[in-house]
Amino acid sequence: MNMRPVTDFPMDAEDEKALDEFIEACDRHDYDAVHRAICKIKLSPPTLMAVKQIEGAEVIRERGYNTTLADKEFGPDWLDRDD
Repeated sequence: MNMRPVTDFPMDAEDEKALDEFIEACDRHDYDAVHRAICKIKLSPPTLMAVKQIEGAEVIRERGYNTTLADKEFGPDWLDRDD
């Protein structure tokens, strides 16, 4: 099964490597490695906004998700705002 996502957000070499690590960890059912790999990937702003709206900003902080693209799109304080 092809797990590569279709995305409008460019993936650089680091993201590609982390995605490969993520897929390999999923195949091994190594959920600690899955978490480490997903935290390396620059997640899309809409994805992170959905996590914020559903689970709250603290979940994003606690899990250590990479917010680089969301910070650029929404501003560096987007996790602290109530929008």
